[in-house]
Amino acid sequence: MNWLLLLVAAILQLQAALAKDAGSLYCGDDNCYDRLGLSRGAGLGKIKKAYRKLALTWHQKQTEQDPEKFTKISRAHEVLSDEKLQAAYHYFLDHPEDSYTNYYWYYHAVYAPKSPLWMVIPGTLIFLSLLQYVKDRVEMEVTDTASRSIWRKESKKPSLRSLVGVKALMLPYRCYESLRWHWRVNVKKEAYGLEERCYLTRRALGKLGIDERVWDEWPAEEKLWWVSKQLWKRDLGALSTALAKEVRWEEQQRLSQSAKYRRFKRSQRNK
Repeated sequence: MNWLLLLVAAILQLQAALAKDAGSLYCGDDNCYDRLGLSRGAGLGKIKKAYRKLALTWHQKQTEQDPEKFTKISRAHEVLSDEKLQAAYHYFLDHPEDSYTNYYWYYHAVYAPKSPLWMVIPGTLIFLSLLQYVKDRVEMEVTDTASRSIWRKESKKPSLRSLVGVKALMLPYRCYESLRWHWRVNVKKEAYGLEERCYLTRRALGKLGIDERVWDEWPAEEKLWWVSKQLWKRDLGALSTALAKEVRWEEQQRLSQSAKYRRFKRSQRNK
């Protein structure tokens, strides 16, 4: 029982120390309003006017008697001229014993983004999506379409579904689909339908290095051929080498029928 009392006493002492230190976040033991010669209800205009007057009086050349006077005035103006920091300071004045909340409001006022999150997050997603789209467009134009390999994640036409902004918008739907999948397959033990087998095949091909956009451009017959392989049931690590050879051979056969590819090979031989 004694150790419990000691623990409570230590917590109370720590809280008192934090409450005392919280004042150092603002103007120390002084009142920021008193430093500027103002009352608490002073508006922003009066705060700036009082600061300019005191700054002229206590210029650095005139602070031989109190070298820190100008610094103290500047700190008081910094606290009171910022709306969020002033609100945090007012809370400290009204609740000096609430140490943890005082620390929270101070750091929130100092380090929180000035712009609201509902503007920052969509703006960031739009900017990243534009960069991603431009990057994909450049890759599509630079890479010769005839010399691309399926196994090397060929650069297809940029897909809107692959943009980070669209993925963020689709996140709730993807979460719903994931829960729905878990309920149907793991809880109700339903057999895989064609949609589920296509999804599993696309994921397996992605692990083997085939881009999702390549799957979207394949005809239905080719998709069904890949589904019939049941890649999700096989060891992809051991399968990758053999499947790589098979895919490269099929791609070589497909390219050999392309007139554009034959022109490309002739241009390489003539160099």
